[in-house]
Amino acid sequence: MSARLSYRRNYCINTCLLLVILIMGSPGSLQALPEGEPTELGISTDRLTTLQATLETFEEDEQLAGGVLLVAREGQTVFHQAFGYRDREAGDAMVRDDLFRIASQTKVMISVAIMMLQEQGQLLLNDPQQRYLPEFADTTVAVSDDDGSYSVETARRPITLKGLLTHTAGIGYGKGVAADRWAAAGLQEWYLGGRDEPIRGVVRRMAELAMNDTRFFLDRDNQRQRLATVYSATAEGLTHAPDGSRMPSQGDYALGPQRTFSGGAGLISTAEDYGRFLQMLLNGGQLNERRLLSPKSVQLMTADHLGDASGFSRANGFGFGFSLRNDLGSAGTPGSVGEFSRGGAYHSTYWVDPAEELVLVYLMQLIPADEIRDFELIRARVYQAIIDSNVSLHE
Repeated sequence: MSARLSYRRNYCINTCLLLVILIMGSPGSLQALPEGEPTELGISTDRLTTLQATLETFEEDEQLAGGVLLVAREGQTVFHQAFGYRDREAGDAMVRDDLFRIASQTKVMISVAIMMLQEQGQLLLNDPQQRYLPEFADTTVAVSDDDGSYSVETARRPITLKGLLTHTAGIGYGKGVAADRWAAAGLQEWYLGGRDEPIRGVVRRMAELAMNDTRFFLDRDNQRQRLATVYSATAEGLTHAPDGSRMPSQGDYALGPQRTFSGGAGLISTAEDYGRFLQMLLNGGQLNERRLLSPKSVQLMTADHLGDASGFSRANGFGFGFSLRNDLGSAGTPGSVGEFSRGGAYHSTYWVDPAEELVLVYLMQLIPADEIRDFELIRARVYQAIIDSNVSLHE
């Protein structure tokens, strides 16, 4: 492939991701998810009050500084509340449109951009990665030996775009086998925002081994004050993470070099923006009158592409950028078969339950998170509030 064609394909990927962000957040074309009356959507208002009380308990017990939770059913918001503080030391209360570092929740947005490109005929998921990144033409694999060492062998097959989307390509964040080589190359962290080089340069060195409030870096004038502070769960309790680029820290999202746009863990968003994005997927690729993907592309994204090879329990599978629930009983927590979800390094999470037409976005900034049980408690509180289920007890 010529350098010009490779550049054009990479440019198309960036353009499609930008299109996703712009379309999902354009005030001229889309509005916020409408506010719904919970009782008309099968949700008990009395039971929702326990959800708010649970959130407040996290802050009162100093497990979290604060956060934002959004729950939507049938495309309408039934719960959207902030709790605690954006910055506890400064006394700044959290509000619903505050900004959060969403880390790995970036991945599914990249997956949507890739699916858009396939629909446009710009690429195919089974294409080898080297077609677009020639540096990966000669790929090697680190193979662990019994004595704890490793050997390097020529890969038996090329990396495909599908392999990248399903996390089976063998490219990680520099831990595990061959960690010494990743460390020597300075490529051993998921956080890339502090690097003063374009993402293309980072990828080259690896090979040698439309939402208004969703973006990789903040506008320096009018958005910094809305960015939630990062905290850490330590033996001394909840502490303010330091400034800097090494994790855990506040990161360089506002004043850093702003050159590395990481598709693996780079975006900042709000609960409302991300909720609209997830509602688009739940709707089969469309929100309001704008369509980003066909229903068949969304169906492919949310299929289990790993099966028994995933290494997960039989309860879970993996699609394009998120995990899937394949079995309700094995999971042992409320939910539905077909649910897809993903968490972020700053302890944020989301899930989409197509059977119940439910979207949940839960954002806060806590790294490391230690042993807090907020995910499980919130899941239990949300599902106990559903009094009119779409799923039969006998299904």
